[in-house]
This record gives sequence, C-alpha cells and structure tokens, in this order.
Amino acid sequence: LANKNIKRTAQNLRDITCQEQLITNTLDGSQVRVLIYRPAHRLQQSPVAMHLHGGGFIMGSPELNDSHNRAMVAALGCIVVSVDYRLAPEHPFPAALYDGYSVLAWLNKHAQQLAIDVDRIAIVGESAGAGLAASLAQYTRDQGEYNIQFLLLDAPMLDDKTGSDNSNTHPYCGEYSWRPANNAFAWQCYLSGQAKTDCSTDYAAAARSRNLNKLPTTFMVVGALDLFLPEVLAYANGLISAGVSVELHVIPGAFHAYSAAGPEAPQVQQTEQLKYAAMARALGIAPSNELSNKD
Repeated sequence: LANKNIKRTAQNLRDITCQEQLITNTLDGSQVRVLIYRPAHRLQQSPVAMHLHGGGFIMGSPELNDSHNRAMVAALGCIVVSVDYRLAPEHPFPAALYDGYSVLAWLNKHAQQLAIDVDRIAIVGESAGAGLAASLAQYTRDQGEYNIQFLLLDAPMLDDKTGSDNSNTHPYCGEYSWRPANNAFAWQCYLSGQAKTDCSTDYAAAARSRNLNKLPTTFMVVGALDLFLPEVLAYANGLISAGVSVELHVIPGAFHAYSAAGPEAPQVQQTEQLKYAAMARALGIAPSNELSNKD
C-alpha cells in the first residue's frame, strides 16, 4: 500500500502545472511576481491557497517552497498562488503587505478566468510569511473589500519584541535555527526604524494589534523549541478571546523551520497531515487518498 501511495503521489505531482505571472500592485504601482500551481486537468471553480514564503522578511522566494506547494495541490486539488513579495531592508514595511493585498485583489477580480472560488480563499504562510498572512488578514478585514475563508500559520513571526528583550522568551526556545539575534535584526530591517508603538495601528506586527475580532478561522502550528512559541501561544489566546475559531498544535521536540529535516521526518509528516486536514475541512474539500490512506 505504501508503494502505491508513493506512485500515486508522484503521478499527481507530474500532473501539476506551474505558471509565472506578473501582477500590478494597485497600491503603489510596482510589479508583483507570483507562481500559480494548479492541477493540469481541473476546470471547475477551485479553492485557492495564497502562499507567502518565510525568510524573516529579508530573504526567500516562492521557488524555495516549490515541492511543498506542489504537494499541497496534489493532496487537496486546490490552486496555490505563491507570492514573490518585496523584501526588506530594500523594501521595508508596508511593501510586502501591499504586495499581498494586491495579489488578493487580483485573485478576486480574475476569479472566473482563473477558475477559482472566491468564497474559498485561504492564506497560507510559514515564519515571516505566516506573520505577513496574519497582518494581511487584519488589513483585509478593515478594508472590507474581500473575504478570506481560512488562515494557515506555520510558526508565524508575529511580535517585533521577541529577541529584542527577555520579556517573552523561554529558556528552551530559540537555541536552534532562528535565534533571538536573528529575529531582532530581521524586525529592524522590516520596520526600518519605525516606532514600535505604531505597530498596533499600521499592521506591521500582527501580535501588536488591539483588534482581533472577526478574523478568519485560523490554524496554527509551532515547534516546542521554536523561538516563536510564546508569541504564537499568546496570539492564539488573543484570537480565542476575540471569538475566532482557532486550531493550535505544538509539535514536541521541533525547532524553527523543522521542515528542513525532510519529508520523511515524523514531525514533518505529522504537521503536513494536520495542515491538509484542516484546510480540507475549512475549504470544503473532499479528502484525497493521500489524506485518508496514510500508513
């Protein structure tokens, strides 16, 4: 059965197309590059996952998540649109936020051409991309133009205070992969010297928002050794207190960006299954064989 699943997944991956597209950022006139992944033979309206890559706001690209995005399409049969948002320090806040919102607007305005269902849009991200997704959800809610059905936040980078002081760190968190000094530097580049007191109103750091009401159903996952564990727990508690539907998982023994351990690592397999199952429920997707027949 395991060999059959491997062969079926490999065939599904071959059936996925990837198209590059340039989108005009309507907020400042710049160009945003996206990669659009879709099942080769699906023609009806599909749910779409808008993906925002990690990298501390200062590095990364959609190509680094190519295998993950293809796997998501294969497992769920959805469309994935991965955004090459502008990076700090050359493009500090709010450039990345504006890029994300412009792609969301483009998806809505070209829904028929793209064969997507605008009532089933998810925003998916990891690390800084997940933090950007959380901020984008807040910004989108306040603009009142478009609907986001679901947020998937993998180890989200939410709070600029983390790493700059010892107020919300934990002695067992942040010793591997992404350390407090890395985090403080990345936030400094992204905020470009803006006063931290401004963050609650300008969507720069999602954890600083004073209004978490009416946000989308949210799935959050973080490693037990991740520097971001305390801020993720605090943000999840804030969402729950605001009446937002939240699913939270803490993966034992996992550090930041533990997906780099490879697809065979037990923690990685566990996380991917949790993600896909949550997305399938939220977007009304029938479970695929890859979800229902795992050995």
